[in-house]
Amino acid sequence: GDVYIESDASSGGSEMEAKRFLFLSAAAIEVAKILKIDILHCHDWHTAIVATLPKNKNIKTLLTIHNLQYQGIYPSEIVNKLLGTNFSGEVNCLKEGILNADFINTVSPNYAKEILTSEYGYGLENFLKQRKNNLIGILNGIDTEEFNPKTDKNLKANYSLLDIEKKEENKIYLQKKYFKETNPNIPVLGMVSRLASQKGIDLIKEIFPLLMKENLQFILLGTGAREYEVFFEEKKKEFPQKFWTKIGFDDNLARQIYAGADIFLIPSLFEPCGLGQLIAMRYGTLPIARLVGGLKNTVTKETGFLFKNYNEQEFLQVIKKALRVYKNKKIWEKLQKNGMKNDFSWEKSAKEYLKIYKKLMVTS
Repeated sequence: GDVYIESDASSGGSEMEAKRFLFLSAAAIEVAKILKIDILHCHDWHTAIVATLPKNKNIKTLLTIHNLQYQGIYPSEIVNKLLGTNFSGEVNCLKEGILNADFINTVSPNYAKEILTSEYGYGLENFLKQRKNNLIGILNGIDTEEFNPKTDKNLKANYSLLDIEKKEENKIYLQKKYFKETNPNIPVLGMVSRLASQKGIDLIKEIFPLLMKENLQFILLGTGAREYEVFFEEKKKEFPQKFWTKIGFDDNLARQIYAGADIFLIPSLFEPCGLGQLIAMRYGTLPIARLVGGLKNTVTKETGFLFKNYNEQEFLQVIKKALRVYKNKKIWEKLQKNGMKNDFSWEKSAKEYLKIYKKLMVTS
């Protein structure tokens, strides 16, 4: 019924969210018993509590952490009433999963290391350190059939490694539709993102006046915190020849940005994995990314541009570097092709998950 139709359940906190995901967790246990399931694969705080609930001794649990920031913290009265448990005080669902799951993984190898530190552990680093022998990182993948510039029906022109010059038709399409000036020599920066502090939006805001002084065009698609939405809507009016944004999400436009932009911005404060850079490289668009989380595992100097520290000076410097390199078409095309040759399909990642499943089966 209505318990499953409310909108945002990313962070945890409301009583309705508690009912929704605690009920789902309890139901998963019962289904596993009936169907004699061997492994319950839990994701984030939403089902992490499964690892603490009574179940058949042979049922093993794997907890995948996509974002440690969201932990699902509820009063014990709510949890106990729904699950028949005996918690006291506040219950941190993700913490309970970390302490009780048979095995834990994150969505990139580097993020698995980062969450053991106070900077990225969000108060759970000591509990994670207790489980570090049963914690690994497995990189997320993308559907390479769905995200394929050769066959993507959302594009103005399809292309591949063999005819990458056709990519420019998508750029011209973006310029004609959203900017007054159409010039293939002007680099187009693209960003498809949640408008949240995690995604480095504050850095974009800080450098925006200086960014608009550069010879470039910038197109942004996203939705999120209202303060960010208002900022970009105002800048769209202030710089109509250089900046365009759509507040919301539009899959068709997202694909056009991945294909039509020259550079893709992903200056995250933290990034467990990140999919934007994987899709961008698949489409021959070079990412500018911060050296953090899964970005560190996926973007190299052979496929994009990286900066280390979360500050506007370094971010602006790396953008200027990319703009300089862009003028050398031979080097730029080489970087594009390097990115397009990467294999970020699920095939390798799926094999890593199968290894964990087999390991858990042996110990059951």
